[in-house]
Amino acid sequence: MRGTVVVCCLLSVILTGCGGASVFEKRYVRIEIPGYTERDYIRLLDSKDPDLRYLALANLLEMDAFESEELLEATALPEKLKDLLADASPKVRAIAAFSVRTLEPREFETALIKLLDDESAAVRLEALATLGKRCSSSTEAVQALLGRLEDNSALVRLQVIEVLSECKKSTSRGEIVKRLLAKLPEGDRTERLKLINTLGVIGQRDEVEPTLLTLIRSN
Repeated sequence: MRGTVVVCCLLSVILTGCGGASVFEKRYVRIEIPGYTERDYIRLLDSKDPDLRYLALANLLEMDAFESEELLEATALPEKLKDLLADASPKVRAIAAFSVRTLEPREFETALIKLLDDESAAVRLEALATLGKRCSSSTEAVQALLGRLEDNSALVRLQVIEVLSECKKSTSRGEIVKRLLAKLPEGDRTERLKLINTLGVIGQRDEVEPTLLTLIRSN
């Protein structure tokens, strides 16, 4: 019976699309320092205090500093971000991974892929979401994302499933669909719903039917 419910839900999603909150939304805490400008916060990135480095990144994000080409060129901010992606503080690494998604992602791809093995699940979550912006143009990013489907954190597994919905135009789309279908019988209810949503975005009906029929017969 449960398998039938999964099939009906999946076919419904494939036909009608899916919704839900995006993993690409803002997730940081900001405390403004009165009178500080973008350049003041950029200087603060060199602070020895990790809380101040985090605060500086949060304010620069809120001020859209990473979208100012003039500021990026004048302050070498991208180079500072590369250093912050390897910061000793997990929360700084996490917000740095969030910050680079507005920049040219290819420049940071290697560092972000490395962060997928970070000991902090929060860092892995942010690196996943940022790499998701690259999955349509980078097979390396796709392979790195697929490697986290077996992450020991349930939150990370759920996030990578959602992020893979960005890979509809990837040359690896067929492989992604196969990997997600392989996980469908083994996931819990929440994970199955995420799988269904993503398969509804990037999968085609004739690709999923054989696995779904097998799932029906086994339940």
